[in-house]
Amino acid sequence: MISVEDLLRESREIMKKWFAFVFSISLIIILVLMIANRPFPSSETPVVKNGVLDARNWDFNKRGVIALDGDWEFVSNELLTPKDFVENREIKNQLVPGPWQGNIHVGTYRVTILLPDHFNQYGLRVRNIWSAHTVYLNKEKASKQGIPNVTNQGTIQRNVPYEIFGTVESNKVEIVVAVANYSNIDGGIRRGIDFGTERAIMEAVHFDRKMEWAATILLVIFSLYHFFIFLVRQKEIMFFYSGVYFASLALMTAVRNERILIRAYPDLPFELVFKLQDIVTYGNGVLLILFLIKVEPKLISRKFISILLIPAILYILSFVVLPARSTSMIQNEVMLYLVLLWLGLFIRLIWMAIKQQSTMYRNEAWILSGAVLFLIIFAIAGGGDALNIKGLIIFNRLGLLGFVIMMNIFLAVRLNNRSEEAENLTVSLQNSNAIKDNFLAVTARELKTPLHGIINIIQSILENEEIHGTRKQTEQLMLVKQSAEKLNLLVNDLKSFIKMRHNDLQLTKSIIDLRVMTDVVFELLAFDYIQKHILIENLIPPNVYVIGDEERFRQVVYSVLHNAIKFTEKGKVVVNADVKDHHVVMYVEDTGVGISSDLISDIFQFVYSENVNSVPYQHRGMGMGLYISKELMNKMNGRIWIERSVVGEGTVIGVQLPIAENQESRVTYENNLLPMERGLLEHAASKIGSEKVLIVDDDAVNSAVLRTILQDYYTPIQVFSGVQALETLSNDSEIKYVIIDLMMPGMSGVELTRKIRERYSLMELPIIISTVLDSPRDVSMVFQAGANDYITKPFTRETVLTRLNVIQAIRNSLKQALTHEMAFLQTQIKPHFLYNTLSSIISCCYIDGEKAAHLLTMLSSYLRYILEAGRDGHLTTLQQEMDMIHAYVTIEQSRFGEQLSFSCELAESLLPNQVFIPSLLIQPLVENSIRHGLFNKEGFGTVTLSIKEDSDSYYFQIEDDGVGMSEEQLKKVHSDHYKGNGIGLNNVKRRIRQLAGASFLIESTEGRGTAITIILPKNSL
Repeated sequence: MISVEDLLRESREIMKKWFAFVFSISLIIILVLMIANRPFPSSETPVVKNGVLDARNWDFNKRGVIALDGDWEFVSNELLTPKDFVENREIKNQLVPGPWQGNIHVGTYRVTILLPDHFNQYGLRVRNIWSAHTVYLNKEKASKQGIPNVTNQGTIQRNVPYEIFGTVESNKVEIVVAVANYSNIDGGIRRGIDFGTERAIMEAVHFDRKMEWAATILLVIFSLYHFFIFLVRQKEIMFFYSGVYFASLALMTAVRNERILIRAYPDLPFELVFKLQDIVTYGNGVLLILFLIKVEPKLISRKFISILLIPAILYILSFVVLPARSTSMIQNEVMLYLVLLWLGLFIRLIWMAIKQQSTMYRNEAWILSGAVLFLIIFAIAGGGDALNIKGLIIFNRLGLLGFVIMMNIFLAVRLNNRSEEAENLTVSLQNSNAIKDNFLAVTARELKTPLHGIINIIQSILENEEIHGTRKQTEQLMLVKQSAEKLNLLVNDLKSFIKMRHNDLQLTKSIIDLRVMTDVVFELLAFDYIQKHILIENLIPPNVYVIGDEERFRQVVYSVLHNAIKFTEKGKVVVNADVKDHHVVMYVEDTGVGISSDLISDIFQFVYSENVNSVPYQHRGMGMGLYISKELMNKMNGRIWIERSVVGEGTVIGVQLPIAENQESRVTYENNLLPMERGLLEHAASKIGSEKVLIVDDDAVNSAVLRTILQDYYTPIQVFSGVQALETLSNDSEIKYVIIDLMMPGMSGVELTRKIRERYSLMELPIIISTVLDSPRDVSMVFQAGANDYITKPFTRETVLTRLNVIQAIRNSLKQALTHEMAFLQTQIKPHFLYNTLSSIISCCYIDGEKAAHLLTMLSSYLRYILEAGRDGHLTTLQQEMDMIHAYVTIEQSRFGEQLSFSCELAESLLPNQVFIPSLLIQPLVENSIRHGLFNKEGFGTVTLSIKEDSDSYYFQIEDDGVGMSEEQLKKVHSDHYKGNGIGLNNVKRRIRQLAGASFLIESTEGRGTAITIILPKNSL
């Protein structure tokens, strides 16, 4: 059974086919009529013969004007008057209209018209005489255009259309035209002169002028309309091109045929008018081709069309630099060349539409093909009319009208198609947005349970005196608890954001102790302000209560205090409160960077984008917390605002809620927790439960143990050699992790890891090495081979699953970093640096647990710096870069101890906080010196960083006493095609090349070390 939709679809297809058929037949009929419409002289229409036109039997009142075409009397190379014309004995016949034959620059025409009785007032219509000339009627001078002369120097060129009117005497009119031409290749009377009654001439002239003005105004309107559409929809660049093309077409219409522009402004210079006429005539053809290429990029390659357009473009440029019409000898050939190009593009469009190869919709391709065909008709008819082929002017106008109509239909259809695409995309995005919101809601809900478990179990440990550990362990447990509580608040922000998007946020109002609330939030943020040595003061008096939703208000207070601490490098953050008109206003004052006045109005907007110049690089954020805070305060009948802010001095934020008169039901803060390890494993299982893990181990027992551990959470695949592993990876693209035994016969785990790394990056396929060895040298070898992590035999179930979870977290971080890398070329070093840093920290965790908290703190700083660096810019202060270098070196020294020595020499004149350099410019080079210069060296190694300046430049030198490079290696590094094993060195070299005047130098001696020098001109930063 055929559905209604199928019937409608079939009906539309039939209508399209009939439309294409009727349209094609119509165009063919027009072409046939155009070819067949070439007029032949009629026996009833008088023509000029031997300089005489016998019109005595012509009824001018009924039959209208008559063209003075035929053989006029002509004297070449002389400018004669009617009096001396008859005395000349070398009179020849010259076809009018028609060009002069031979090398003729001056000449005189004469024709005698015999008229019927009672013919009184007459008119003469002159359209195109090249160029300066004088017209005599009945031996009297009637008109003079320019100054004709027998020499070029004495001639002043002029060519304008005009009319002459006079009175008949003795039933005869004698016309003498003396012409001088030194500019155009074709001289003389180039278009026929019409003769008739004064009324008939005036009506014909007025009709043609109205047609020209109507066409010009219509084209101007279309041009402005298309420019307006482009301004509204700037992504639709084709409307800009079409607007330019219609404007040029309007100008061409105004300066050709009736030349209404010259009639409106008769004093325009000859040179300007005809240069403009030629430029727009031929430039119009080039613009059309460029428009077609923009609309359909697959029409022809840009390189090929550029070559094809060179002759036309050079010809157009000749109009600018050479006198008017000095290159007119090839004008017809150039126009024919452009018409052939149009015809070729038309055929190509038709072919693409038939074969459905076009990037456009099929209806767009057919309509555009019709527009091009109409333009070809317009050009051919215009060219034929210029060559004095009569009867083509109507086709010239029909071609122009058809082109304008088809072009606007094409653009309307294209705009409609794009609108439908946008509507479909909107529906798709709405569906995707709903899926995303649902996913975020589920994720936030599922995170709550393990987070509460972590917080509760740690709180139980801290409160149980029997299981208290050392002071350092207690501090570490407090740090973990604070981090979990902060993460819990972030999850609450996420849930609030989703509910606000769907207007589904439910509030439970209660009485809140403002001072206690502030103390609780300060406790959550203790690690942040202690690390920054910021003084915290809670000056809110006791027993100040407000009415609001306790959970939502804590989100607000946390967001405000977190931002105050984040944007304060030194000084203090003070919280106070005041009672005003049944409301409590809490003021949060900091001594941070402040907010410029032009940003204050936008600070609470969604996805707040901070000004690069007003906020230090490391402080830039998206501002979702403040946006949520504003929305939450509005829903709690409160408000939040910027009380005052001064750049460089600090900010005061006000938060207002209604005061609570009844204090009996004030809020307390309690938590419910679940076991931490079980929560972590449940989180790992719910996150990556169905992914494939390839186990490569020659020992069947070890392989079976791993399979047993993984089978509840993953899909394990077992192989027993490196060769089998490579083959399996080639055949199965869904493998997400590989666990490799270090010691295997045939191909070791290290060799297999290197082979895998030739095909897969660290992020694409994480590798864990299983080994019984865990010395620093063995660990270093594992990571240098390309492993992501390692586990020591015998391993536990929790260890394996936790390592996989950690790697998944790292991979997610790397994916996010790579997203920033694609958007910001200058920061594409980040994924490389991020992975190496995380790998180092993981290594240190297994070697020295006492340093874990310190190293994780540094990692937190790294992550914030790196993730924020790529989002808003690529410059950072020298102090920040040095802090990063110090942190990285500290991590490496925790692994290698005294074997690694690092020193930094900074010129006394330098102020690191005031010097800005490209971010992550020096740190990758220090890392490169340590990893590639010292790792392979036996014994102790030293890396020295020297930073100097002069009046023009900064000088950075990174020097190590490591293994160095051979001359061949050094030559490869200097090469532009050098790839290396990573992106650090290449990235730095590439970024330095983008800075004007900057240089990058490498010096190295094998066995003695390497020195890298960077010179950055101050004016390039």
